Amino acid sequence: MESEVNFATNRVVQDVLSNKAFTGKSVVISWALKHIANHKLENEYRGQDVTLRQLLRLGQAPESWSDTNYDYFWIVDYTPGNPNPTKFEAVKQTFTSPFNALPAPDWEAPEPKHIEAGCKK
Repeated sequence: MESEVNFATNRVVQDVLSNKAFTGKSVVISWALKHIANHKLENEYRGQDVTLRQLLRLGQAPESWSDTNYDYFWIVDYTPGNPNPTKFEAVKQTFTSPFNALPAPDWEAPEPKHIEAGCKK
């Protein structure tokens, strides 16, 4: 199973970076948390690119991605023909009214318990 996810991760990044249909476009990738950024996994598969962080050449991105962190977008800019990013930014998702009271955990902070967040049993 792990090798299938590694293969799919490589394939999607290769397509996004090389397919001319994506040139000048905004592309949203939603991926398996373990394969976004995972220093431990990267060491385990030394010599193989297995995370979006590696494949997109995002050395400035966090080395790990918490399995409770669902509230950040990575915005990455590339120049056509150059596989190295020209800009990287991690932007926190924010909610506007009427959803602005939703809890938004801080970077790497554990997600609040559901009851404390106002969810009903």
